[in-house]
Amino acid sequence: MPAHLTVMYPFLDSLEVTAEVRSQLADLCGRTRKFDVAFTSIETFPGVVYLAPSPADEVRVLTERVTEIWPQLRPYAGRHGDIVPHLTLVHRDDDALVRQIADELEPLLPISARLTEVSLFLLTGKGWRQTFSLPFGS
Repeated sequence: MPAHLTVMYPFLDSLEVTAEVRSQLADLCGRTRKFDVAFTSIETFPGVVYLAPSPADEVRVLTERVTEIWPQLRPYAGRHGDIVPHLTLVHRDDDALVRQIADELEPLLPISARLTEVSLFLLTGKGWRQTFSLPFGS
């Protein structure tokens, strides 16, 4: 899995990603304007190194819009109370390695980016595979 900002995990099962679902996602993306974010700090969850986007509200709104379309979906299956927008960099079970990577990446900040699309990744027998990308509106 490449570095990514998570909008919704878990999403629908691969067999549920139909033409209608793709159309609904395309409509959602078309109604979302491209936006700029800055990553000014490295943060960690247990086993995860991530960059926190600022502003985070744009990403949070995307997640909320997905749950409006598919109310059965909950970010991280409802295991966490708050939506924490984050760009995952590393996911490892070695906390010392996670801390080392975070320390090595810190001097590279800040990083700015313009977010212009959403990509759907599905887990296959060979790992995560990008299925398609949909552009944001103007």
